[in-house]
Amino acid sequence: MNRSIATFLLGGALVVLTGCARQPADAARGPAPDRTAGAEQPAIPDTLRQPATQKQPVMRILVMPGGGFASGPAPTPEPEGPLLMSGVPTAAYASLTAARDSIGAIVSRSYSHADTAFHVSQEAVTFEYIYAKAETRALAFHLVVTDTACPFMDIQRRLTAAGWVEHYGYTADGADGSNAGFLCLNFFCLVEGTWQGEDGSDSTFVPEPGCQVVVTCVPRREDDFPPR
Repeated sequence: MNRSIATFLLGGALVVLTGCARQPADAARGPAPDRTAGAEQPAIPDTLRQPATQKQPVMRILVMPGGGFASGPAPTPEPEGPLLMSGVPTAAYASLTAARDSIGAIVSRSYSHADTAFHVSQEAVTFEYIYAKAETRALAFHLVVTDTACPFMDIQRRLTAAGWVEHYGYTADGADGSNAGFLCLNFFCLVEGTWQGEDGSDSTFVPEPGCQVVVTCVPRREDDFPPR
């Protein structure tokens, strides 16, 4: 082989080896970008443009004592205070004397003064609170009815119309009488009615007409309610 041919073959081998050595590096770099002027680039979806600091939803589970799960808002605590009233009273009086005068006027309007079947009197008494375990001096109105309708319910309606509310802790009903307590903002009134009860064993028994009603007014006590 002459020297010129050997030189040519050696140069070609070096070119082939150099190209093979460069292929891995070129493959690692990937295909060359399209540098054609004006070529449009593919749009990036909006879902990929969200900032990395976006807050993710957090799930909270409330565990109740004993291992249960809370399925709604926490229950509202039961309000403290007396619950044995028919509403909120609106009546108020400057003194016990003013309250007694108002009660006396209510009793007076509950019957006809021209009717001789009604007999009214007043009496100073000692009143015993049922729940407060206390007593106080009071003025009681006595109404005795001989032979006509009893004003027991009419007095209660007039108290309600005057802004008093019923104290259910003093309510009692029986065959021969009933009691009803009423509250204003600062005083208490007890209405007691008694009459002749019916005889369930005798279908021919007819109770005598008339009744007795006692209305007593005393200062209101916040501890005069059944314990809760």
